[in-house]
Amino acid sequence: MQKLGLLLHPMRGCVIVGLLVFVSILFLVDSASAYSLSGRKWGSPMLVTPGAASFSAMPAGVYLADDGASTTDFFALVAGDELAIVHNAMAAWVAATGGNLRDLGTVSDNGAPFNSFPADPQGLEGPFGDIRLAAVHIPTRSVIAHAYFPPSNGISASGDIHFDNRVGNNFKWTDDPNKRGLDFYKVALHELGHSLGLDHSKVVGSVMYPFYWKAGRTLTADDIAGIQAIYGMGGLAGTTPSGPSGGNLPVPEPATLLLVGSGLLGLSLRRRWTHQRRSGCGNSG
Repeated sequence: MQKLGLLLHPMRGCVIVGLLVFVSILFLVDSASAYSLSGRKWGSPMLVTPGAASFSAMPAGVYLADDGASTTDFFALVAGDELAIVHNAMAAWVAATGGNLRDLGTVSDNGAPFNSFPADPQGLEGPFGDIRLAAVHIPTRSVIAHAYFPPSNGISASGDIHFDNRVGNNFKWTDDPNKRGLDFYKVALHELGHSLGLDHSKVVGSVMYPFYWKAGRTLTADDIAGIQAIYGMGGLAGTTPSGPSGGNLPVPEPATLLLVGSGLLGLSLRRRWTHQRRSGCGNSG
């Protein structure tokens, strides 16, 4: 399964994001159409067709094997406003598609294991949302959040977003962009882009630009063009959302990751992140 991670540079507090395993250097280009697609989406797998997804917040105590830790209280990250912020961020992507992308709202989450099957007739596992949100201690020091691409991508982990729960002098979530700390909305907006099917953009200042410190918190023309390339722009016939509600089964994919020159064997889920160690976070590697 494919996953992207946001990283916090240990020296300067800058946040950077992972690159594909076969990419070692990001070449910056000045392009008005530099967005990149993951090749996955909610709804029909055909591009330029509608899609939809629901959300749920994992309760504390769910073990995430991918992170090697259990979830903590998601609503302790930003004083209980986390779901509202995520839905506000989702609304920006929905508006960019003229409603072709739909937010199905928040549903309950019974704490089923990560990447488990949705509810069966006996009520085992599920129910939970298409996109499950969680707070967890992410062991890699520089990673602050990561998101999984849409189906088909594992069993039910598609779209899930995990936020790191660390709090310290240089690491604190905030819902106010004018306050010191990491802008929860900005990170949620970026991670949702991945959850909906977007890869990174090479346009500086775009939401999907792979550097937190230069990425924006308002969708740019490039971000909008990217999401419309996946879901279209208004007026198209509806489709049935996939993921837990659609019953997609996992599609095996490579699990080898690159952390700046080192290989990491993960789950049988395709994911992405790159841990970069640089003296200055203005460069990528």
